This record gives sequence, C-alpha cells and structure tokens, in this order.
Amino acid sequence: MKLNEIYLSVILGAFMLLSLGSLSVAAPSPLPGKEPGTFLTDFNFSGGTGDGYILYQVRWGDHRSFERVVVEFRERDTGAQIPELPRMEVEKDEYPARVAIRLAGVPTRAKEIYTVRHPFSKSRMLSGLNLFDSCGGGQFLTLVPSRPLEYRIFTILHPARLVIDVRPTKTVPSDKVRYFLRTFPLYGDQVCAFKKAALKEGITGRLLTDASGNTFGEAGVFDRPEDAFGAKTRLRELGKRFSLVVKARGIMETPEVLP
Repeated sequence: MKLNEIYLSVILGAFMLLSLGSLSVAAPSPLPGKEPGTFLTDFNFSGGTGDGYILYQVRWGDHRSFERVVVEFRERDTGAQIPELPRMEVEKDEYPARVAIRLAGVPTRAKEIYTVRHPFSKSRMLSGLNLFDSCGGGQFLTLVPSRPLEYRIFTILHPARLVIDVRPTKTVPSDKVRYFLRTFPLYGDQVCAFKKAALKEGITGRLLTDASGNTFGEAGVFDRPEDAFGAKTRLRELGKRFSLVVKARGIMETPEVLP
C-alpha cells in the first residue's frame, strides 16, 4: 500500500470513530421500566412497541419535595388496560425549556383528558401541559416548567403509564438569547398546513404555545439575528402564507403574545 493510501485509511478510520461516537451520544436511550433514583437535567428516551392505544388520562400530584405527572394509556377499541407501552419518544427540549413527548399513532379519545379542570393551577414548578395533534402522526405533548427543573422519568405497566417527576435544580440555565422565526397564531387546519408547508421547504416546523395558550409555528432557531432574517428571506413562500416574524427569547422565557 502506498504511503498516501495509508494516510487516507488512517484519516477515514478516525473520522468513522468520531462519527460513531457522536451518534452514540445523540441516540436515544430506552425508556426506564422502573422508578430510577436519579433526577436528570438532560435526557432523550424512546421505547414502546404497541399499537392501537389511546391517550386516556393525564394526572398531576404534589409530593412536597417533587411533583408528579402521570400519562396513562388504554386500549383504543375497548378502553381496557394494556400490557404494553405505545411507541413514544421523550426528550428535553430547549428555548423554551420543556419536556417533549411524541406519541406515534396514539390519538386521544376524550376532549378533556385531565382528572381536574386546571391540573397545574396549584403547581409550584409547572405552568402546564400542551397537547398538539401531530397531523396524522399521533399526539405531541409538551410539559412546560415555570422554573429550572430536573426530571425523573420511568414507565409502569398494567395500566401502561409514563411517569415524569420534577423537582427544582440548582443548575443555572444558560442566559444566552436566541432568535426564532415564528408565525402569528395558528387556528384549526392552519396547524397542519404549516407543518406540511415547512416540510415542503425542507425544514421541520416546531409547534409551541404563547402565554395566552395560542398555538403558533416556528421555522428555525438561530444564534444571531442576521441568520434568522436570512432564513426569512430564503423561506419567502412559507412567509407569504404564514407571515413569519423574527423574535428573541431566553431559554426559560415564555414566547410572547403576538397581536
């Protein structure tokens, strides 16, 4: 083998090791199947194999040193308890900080899934849980903290439940401001229309809620304002349909209400 070929092989091998290392860090971990003792500030879990289930109920409880949210699932046709978990992904999201729960192929049967009308009205740590229709792909839930938190996440069967415990953390969140390309409030069919139009532009549209509970879409997160305005220029067709605007936000800030 020639010397330059040896050098090339070494470089390619090192590149592959670096790539595999970054992939292993980014890859989600299996959902814990029993209550772990460790609270986390960052996480990315996935698991579940079952189909044919519905999002049945969301419960909240105050346990003094921590608060608990329980997401329960039932069999879609009979409403019976189920022995398996539906497919789901649970990860820590940022700007704003929240827990993102993606439920593939899981509809919700009831319009009101909470056990009480305002389950988070007495919470010292959570401002609410938002439920979005994933436009044919199941449900998308976001659990929104009102202060910096750490999380303990696990699952229970019979019935199938996802459990999220939260408690305050001493970890200081980043004070960095980032810039967002977002829409005005979306109503009805506009939500799915935005997601489809964003995919057509080659991006994944993100759904959020503002302080008034309105749903809106975001078409990008940027470190510099000039990058956000540059993206707005490139996404001209999307902007024509949804009037994209650039807004700045910190990691714990609630998105502001647009007029």
